Amino acid sequence: MIKRLVLVFLLIGLAVGAFAQTGEQVFSSAIGSYQNGRYDQALTQFRQLLLDPQYAGFRGDAYFWIAKVLIAQNRVPDAERNLEFFLANFPENANYPEGLYLRGRILFLSADWESAIQAFSQFIETYPNSPFVANAYYWTGESLFSLGQLEAAEQMFNAVIREFPTSARVEASRYRIAVVGMSRREQELLRLLQWTQEESLKTIEEFRQQELELEEALASYQSRLADLSDDAFQEEIDSLIAQVDELETENSSLRQQIDEYSNTVRRLENEIRNLENNTQSAAPTTGQRVSITTNDPDFAIRLELLSLKESSLALKAELIESLENLLEDFENEQGQ
Repeated sequence: MIKRLVLVFLLIGLAVGAFAQTGEQVFSSAIGSYQNGRYDQALTQFRQLLLDPQYAGFRGDAYFWIAKVLIAQNRVPDAERNLEFFLANFPENANYPEGLYLRGRILFLSADWESAIQAFSQFIETYPNSPFVANAYYWTGESLFSLGQLEAAEQMFNAVIREFPTSARVEASRYRIAVVGMSRREQELLRLLQWTQEESLKTIEEFRQQELELEEALASYQSRLADLSDDAFQEEIDSLIAQVDELETENSSLRQQIDEYSNTVRRLENEIRNLENNTQSAAPTTGQRVSITTNDPDFAIRLELLSLKESSLALKAELIESLENLLEDFENEQGQ
């Protein structure tokens, strides 16, 4: 009876051993699940390597691949915890260089772009011959782009094209260079619109102030001329008063143009706000374009109004000088 029991247990042990998987089999199966997008199954298999003592030799690989699976699932904080544990405890693992690269990727995905740049730089400096160096350059460019450092980002994308012509990141880098050019143009147009808006407000304010001062001077001279009764000056006085009336008519027209220009300024302000919102909210790959160009008619309007303002003020100043001379002559005549 005892012999039979021993034989049964022996047979059971042999059967279990026949169905048991080796660590290499579990690991290979987990990699296959990851490559086929079965991430939940891959996590279960990699965690099996962590939990079963007989697979202790696969613990470092398991932590590394768990981090990769969690990145693929966009579970960034969980991925970061597993990756940092791997980097801290398995520096001799063959996946350690890629782990340093993945640290930069996780920082990028966490929008910590400055730290991502530092991590990629450390990786490139430590492992310059790694097959992931081209990717590190590319994601450094993306980080710089996200920080608004367009020129530096363009240099990184160009480095990928120039130094790694066979890399899978070459086409993406070419596209990103085009996006950088578009974004640089957006920034230039935004600055131009802001400058135009600020200059427009300043011009309108200066114009109104000088117009007010000239109108006060004209009103004063009109009042003084109205009090003069000498017939010798009456014809010239009437002519000057007519010029004053013409200027008043011109001022009325100018005020209407200023009001129209003020509406243009308000429209520019709205365009600036819209452009700022689009630039801040758009993802780097949207490829949005700005329809405003440097040939915008608002610039022509601004130049025309500036020229009209200057000529009007010059005419008013000339009239005032004539009035002053006339009054001086009249007062000298009266004194004699």
